[in-house]
Amino acid sequence: MTIRSRLVSLAVMSLVIVLASSTPTTAQKDAAQPIRVRISQPVLKALIVRRVLPEYPEAALKRHLDGAVTITVLIDTHGDVEKTSNAAGDPLLVLAVTDSVKQWKFKPYYLNRKPVPIESQVTITFELKDGKGTVHSAI
Repeated sequence: MTIRSRLVSLAVMSLVIVLASSTPTTAQKDAAQPIRVRISQPVLKALIVRRVLPEYPEAALKRHLDGAVTITVLIDTHGDVEKTSNAAGDPLLVLAVTDSVKQWKFKPYYLNRKPVPIESQVTITFELKDGKGTVHSAI
């Protein structure tokens, strides 16, 4: 092998090493994306800073609708409700719960001393008794 061909080989190998080290690995890509941690309702309850219960919808009272509504909440690293989804319950009651839960505020949840986004569920029960509606939160 001539000196020239060795130099070309070394140059090519150096270029490959530089390109390989500058391309992020799968682990590096995963580390850059925040992990969303799923937590239980009791853990979420301990993080509540502000809770706004929904008002019993007038239309639901007139139709004698009651029952539990469960929604999934996605909470960002600052403790703000980012999104609600996967609602179970009567649509009139779901709308009231969704509107109120979006106003809730939580303490940040930490994993390895860093705040991480979280996911959990919130259950709110609407109860009719003697023609009057009451609202209870499971958390």
